[in-house]
Amino acid sequence: VARREHVWLARFTIGAVYQPTTIAANVASEAFRAMPRLETLELRSQPVFAPFSHPSIKRLVIQSRDVYVALGEGASFEDVAELDVVVAQAMAYDEYDGEYVEEPPEAAAAALPKVSFPSLRRLDLAHHGIANIDAAYELLRTIDARAHVTHVKIPQLRNGADREDLIAAIRDMPALEAIEVAHGSYYDPPDLPNVRFVRAETWPWPTQELAQGRGLRIYMPLAKYGDTVTLVDAVYVMETSYETLPPPARAAWSQLWQFVAALDKEPGTFSARLLAEAVDAFPSLMQNGWRELREELSARRPLAADAMLKIERSKI
Repeated sequence: VARREHVWLARFTIGAVYQPTTIAANVASEAFRAMPRLETLELRSQPVFAPFSHPSIKRLVIQSRDVYVALGEGASFEDVAELDVVVAQAMAYDEYDGEYVEEPPEAAAAALPKVSFPSLRRLDLAHHGIANIDAAYELLRTIDARAHVTHVKIPQLRNGADREDLIAAIRDMPALEAIEVAHGSYYDPPDLPNVRFVRAETWPWPTQELAQGRGLRIYMPLAKYGDTVTLVDAVYVMETSYETLPPPARAAWSQLWQFVAALDKEPGTFSARLLAEAVDAFPSLMQNGWRELREELSARRPLAADAMLKIERSKI
């Protein structure tokens, strides 16, 4: 990268997977000079730079505590207006199963250094996930830029206790205008005083406990017998992936769950196209009738716009 100028390069991503690897300071400086229009710098997994600063990037992405610590005490990023950061412990790569797994820390986590972000306005903490929210709030409480941050994004609010933790974490943030909640839950949080609350959609499906033992029997046109699917299998994938769906698939599932909530003892009818849109969005939904339902709908394509399916409640 440092060998020639990259005039139009606006985004650069770098990181070490297995262990920290330090790039020589002179090489790093030459590489940054070779990217004069760089706006977004993404630092992933393990550190690759010794402590450094950057005068002109606008967006900084940091994906582990080790990377943030490696920025060094007194580092400065004068033009960074958006910081997308994870300060939880790094995820280790397991070469045997090809998955990232969190290893138990052997020692106390390293203290977060004082890093200057004088232009910071947007702080994205959503990638911590709810399991690492304490680390996210640790940064939120200690970063000097909290005085002028206007927007904060968090992963989730699951209950009143989560809401109280958030209120404590944002105390003394005079410029704060909005808080965005990235993922929904079964909890519909009340408004926060003096802050615009951008909520994710409250989950329209039943909890895992309520979905246990419940199913749907779905009748294809002219079919004498219906196909039965379990609700709890769908609930599992909803809780982890609903917000990642494309808008049409998300709308299809939302309408299906609203239909299920309103379904009484008598059967109802639901759009075949919408149901196909919903089940196609989750090819991993395979068990307890879902694969067979997907294949049956696929075999009947093209589905007429007015094609309706009879659906009734079923006990599993």
